[in-house]
Amino acid sequence: MASKVIRIQPRGGETRQAGPRRVFAYLRVSTDTQDSDSQKVGIVDYAKAHGLVINEWFEETASGALDASKRVLGQKLMPLLLPEDALVVPELSRLGRSTADILATLKFLSERRVKVHVVKGAFQLDDSINSKILSTVLGLAAEIERELIRQRTREGQARAKASGKHKPSHPCGTQ
Repeated sequence: MASKVIRIQPRGGETRQAGPRRVFAYLRVSTDTQDSDSQKVGIVDYAKAHGLVINEWFEETASGALDASKRVLGQKLMPLLLPEDALVVPELSRLGRSTADILATLKFLSERRVKVHVVKGAFQLDDSINSKILSTVLGLAAEIERELIRQRTREGQARAKASGKHKPSHPCGTQ
């Protein structure tokens, strides 16, 4: 699992405006063949439009099926977050692919009074009931999407195997 932490120091003489204390961006791709460039562009555009300055970027390659506590998100980023900080993510599914994991992550962030900005849909999550409803629905959608991807992958592998074109995804043919 590859991960990068990029620290950006504020320029000298900058004054703090009303808003979040510090702003963190979190990017995640599932495989080494993917890149996070479009996620970065989306976050930069969102930050500019909302007057946010990203202080620190966290990026990793890890399956969303892996609990947040076992990824950079849970091990490096979440422990740094303090009240009045903000976390910007490209979409809610980057936090995880199970409703339970997304809700647990958002509960932790809410208890820390961290505001979550979600680029896709341009909304913010806090400890309000509306945020809880929205995050539950979107978390469930991410979980369903993950399951549909798994089903399509298995179906495609079965078709390839039946036609003699199946190539194992792992070198030894096991998973």
